[in-house]
Order: sequence, then structure tokens, then C-alpha cells
Amino acid sequence: MTQLLPYQEYISEIKILGSRFIAVLEPILEESEIDAHLERLKALYPKATHYCYASRFGPSERMSDDGEPSRSAGMPLLTILRQHGITQALILVIRYFGGTKLGLPRLTRTYRDAAEDVIANAKFATIIEGSTQNLTMSYANYEHVKKLVAKTNLEMYGEIYSEDVTITLKGENESLLKFVSSLPYEIIRGEIQSVKLLKEAEQ
Repeated sequence: MTQLLPYQEYISEIKILGSRFIAVLEPILEESEIDAHLERLKALYPKATHYCYASRFGPSERMSDDGEPSRSAGMPLLTILRQHGITQALILVIRYFGGTKLGLPRLTRTYRDAAEDVIANAKFATIIEGSTQNLTMSYANYEHVKKLVAKTNLEMYGEIYSEDVTITLKGENESLLKFVSSLPYEIIRGEIQSVKLLKEAEQ
């Protein structure tokens, strides 16, 4: 199954009868991140009345109404994640109560609207297999390689300058292999490491 997750963190806000509903959509790369994101966001938005959320990570699903009427918040949020095919994400809607009760139907609709709003403004990604590789080279070759990398979809980072220059390249497996194979033979190739990459999904 294709894994679909937000490309980054997205935030939006709607206001209804004085209440603020702040929706936060987070990508999840490891299931253990969910609780850490919740704690961080609760600290970022302190003293809210409710922190309602839903999350999906593969077959694992969680939700919470956090004091709102049963199934008025967590289940609608989870349903929206399912409907959009979002498989690795946390959606949290933070409510600051404005003094006027909305009634159950409007309350549920507002949580849905908050979630749909943040999703509508988000870009999404799929997870693909990639690689990283360290390369060590002369300063002259470094300047040449830097210009070549700028014309590709590869990422260059972690430069270490000493008598020579060591860099790290990261990208899709085939692209990285093809690029490194085209470089001068005197460039020292390090071991290839597997990594997971985010690739923007077509929408």
C-alpha cells in the first residue's frame, strides 16, 4: 500500500461563536513520534480547553475526544484521514472555548471543517527508498562536483574541509548511482547507506 503523509507540518485556524479551533497536521515517520508531537503541541498551545486528535500509522489508528462529547471529535478526524487516504499522520485540533456551546451536530461539523481546512492547504508526499554516500575529493573536484549536483535532484550536505573535502550526497537510488558513476575515478567513494525519502505526491 502506498504510504501518504503530509510533506511538512501545516496549521490553520477557524473561529465559531468565539471559540478558536486550531488544526495541526503532522507527518509521522515513526509511530513513537505521535506522543512526542502531542506533548510539544500542547506546550505550544497551553491552557486550551480540548486537544482532540486522530492518528494513523499503517494499520495502527488512535483517536481522542479529550473531554468533548463521545465520538464528536476524534472519530470525525480519523474518518477524514481515512477518506483522504492519509496513512502516516497526526491531526490535532486545539479548541479554546469562547463561552458559547455549539450543540453536538455543529460541534462535530466544526471539527470536520477544521480538519478539512488544514488538509486542503497541505501538500503530501510518499515514502520512497533512497541512499546516501560520502565522497572525498580535492578542492578542485569539489567545485566541479558542486556545480554538477546543482543540476540534479540530489541533495549535498555535511561538507568537511581538511586537506581534501568530504561531502554527503542523498537521493533516489538510481539517480545517486548514475551520478556517482560519472565522476572522476580519483574521487574516493564511501559506503552506500539506505535511507527513506519523501517525494511530493501528485495531487
